[in-house]
Amino acid sequence: MDSAIFSSLIQNAAFLLALSVIFEIVYGMLSRYRRAQPVITGVLIALICLGIMAMPYTLNPGLVFDTRSILISVTALIFGFIPTLITMAAAILYRLSIGGVGTLPGILVIISCALIGLGWRYWLYPKSRKVRLLSVYLMSVTVHVTMLLCMLLLPYPQNVETIRAITLPVLLIYPITAALLSLLLLRQMDTKKLQEQLSLSEERFRALFQEAPLGYQSLDMDGRLLEVNQQWLDMFGYTRHVECVVLMSKVQN
Repeated sequence: MDSAIFSSLIQNAAFLLALSVIFEIVYGMLSRYRRAQPVITGVLIALICLGIMAMPYTLNPGLVFDTRSILISVTALIFGFIPTLITMAAAILYRLSIGGVGTLPGILVIISCALIGLGWRYWLYPKSRKVRLLSVYLMSVTVHVTMLLCMLLLPYPQNVETIRAITLPVLLIYPITAALLSLLLLRQMDTKKLQEQLSLSEERFRALFQEAPLGYQSLDMDGRLLEVNQQWLDMFGYTRHVECVVLMSKVQN
């Protein structure tokens, strides 16, 4: 077995870590642009996909292998329809530009990865959240068994030789990489959701505190004022930016 296949595919897979950076950019820096997020996500992931496809392992002229199958299936599972559609379109156009004997199988791999990932996202994954790592692993096995089946479209005996050459590295490297990448992204997503829930809870508490019909104050461990609501200010005739500061300094002294 050619060890170059293993080393090339591992290097190609390492580039997928850029997806976690994409997540931070889209759900952090661009959180204000909710409606544009799927499109921005799709464009950024499509650029990663093109970068991955530009560094393939070439088995034969026109027959190349890379980790686009991982990228597209994980994108479908984590990010949904629009980012997947954009990434899939970019990948198909690029694969057509490469040409060669592997064009048709390559395009079918792209389409099948997207469909399996989306199907898993909307039907199977919600039923298996308690074992999500295993679920993602099984999804990737399904994706890459399908990928190997697509190689049967190559002319004989090249199809048999290709499947024999790539089966072991693909089934060893790809499912594990997809599962670990998905777990990383899912944990990032869980953290962001928790942060959003805490922020929303804080906003609700602050609204209740400020709009309460009675005067409320918040004190520290030493009895010093930390916060007062508008009703408290009205009761004592203070304004928030002037008199309240004076009163707090008096209480602290």
